[in-house]
Amino acid sequence: MFGKKDTFSAEFGGEVVEGCTKMKPEDVTEDWLRKLSKARVDSGTKAISFEDAPDWKVKRLGGGAEKDVYMVLDDNKRAAVVDIRGLFEGRQGHHYESYGSIGFYDNLGDVNTELTFIEPDGSTTKAKKGINVREHIEGATLDNIGLFGNPKSERGKIAGALLTFPQSLYANWKVKRSINSFRSENTWVDSELHEENFMLELHDRPITEDRIYPVPIPQWKDGKLRLRWMGDVRVMDIAQK
Repeated sequence: MFGKKDTFSAEFGGEVVEGCTKMKPEDVTEDWLRKLSKARVDSGTKAISFEDAPDWKVKRLGGGAEKDVYMVLDDNKRAAVVDIRGLFEGRQGHHYESYGSIGFYDNLGDVNTELTFIEPDGSTTKAKKGINVREHIEGATLDNIGLFGNPKSERGKIAGALLTFPQSLYANWKVKRSINSFRSENTWVDSELHEENFMLELHDRPITEDRIYPVPIPQWKDGKLRLRWMGDVRVMDIAQK
């Protein structure tokens, strides 16, 4: 209706892939989940690959005691975030990449399957694991919205904060409003709910086929300075008690 389809770029092992789109519920077919379930896991590097989908690209986003989180890009350049529950039990870590560049929101599908683990000595073992497929979200949490600057340069970070001060005020208002709304609609939520649980979605285009995003945000991405556009506030993975 308006502009082009909402696409983004993603980096996998130094290779930048342009023209990626989000996985939608109708894309998660039985055949797609079957390919996802045929995963081989390297117990040393924590890398995963798929026996029946060798062209799929995967990168690990992080992990914690309960699950490990990966970004999966299929051969149609459709991206999803995949949680594998209990993949490496008892190992602590971070759930998100630096700068909160990837998050997850709506559940798209799930499967319980027997994964193949490749051990450092070359032997293999199998273990039953649960896999969740979630919506891919690209954006930033409130503490790193705006022109991040070169991560190695403190001066760049300060300059970015000053240049994007108006957008930061607007982003702060949007997130605080979302927190209050979420609390009022979900009485079970933990009283310690905070800004890190919310992500501002960022887009590469101001006008897509179904939306207009009027607020610009300068951002370093894939080693380049790009002008991006502020979208909705999204709630990230919050466990119900």
